[in-house]
Amino acid sequence: MVLGFDPWLITPQQYKSFYKTLSPQDIQFLGIENPIDGLWKDQPSPPQSFAQPHTLEFTGESSTDKRQKIAGQFKGVNRLLITSLDSIAWLFNHELRSLQEKREEIR
Repeated sequence: MVLGFDPWLITPQQYKSFYKTLSPQDIQFLGIENPIDGLWKDQPSPPQSFAQPHTLEFTGESSTDKRQKIAGQFKGVNRLLITSLDSIAWLFNHELRSLQEKREEIR
């Protein structure tokens, strides 16, 4: 199996830990460019927040469709590790809200 990952989003220590854990299981690592950055042209700055689901009416594209587009870019890669929270939120159609906003909502 080949595991694709964005080398800018993990530390060398994380890479070593992943390698140590997964290489004995015959999993190879392939550093790739973040596929979300290529598809999501109008990304905002990275937020500090909780995730809330968006409706298809707001997102315009389902999470499944986004994931299929990404999968189409990486033939020969069995799994893709995405660790950037804003990219994950976009991919799964979630809104990131600030911690302060969430605290105010709970009160």
